[in-house]
Amino acid sequence: MNTLPLGLHDSEQAHALVGKESDAGTGQFDEAMRRLLPLQTPSWEGGQVRFHMKVDPGRSNFFSARFSGERKMKIG
Repeated sequence: MNTLPLGLHDSEQAHALVGKESDAGTGQFDEAMRRLLPLQTPSWEGGQVRFHMKVDPGRSNFFSARFSGERKMKIG
């Protein structure tokens, strides 16, 4: 199984992670995290990340993500 703990430099580097409008740090429960930031001009879009994951083309593959936070953005 291939995993990518976001916010950990070595893990992100091993997966060629590229972040745009994002930063890494320590989040809830003192766990490493990567935060996607709002853009300078308000939009429904925000920060982005791209990365590489190994998959098995002969089997079902799953991607799971955990989100946390209570910030809301009002557009318009």
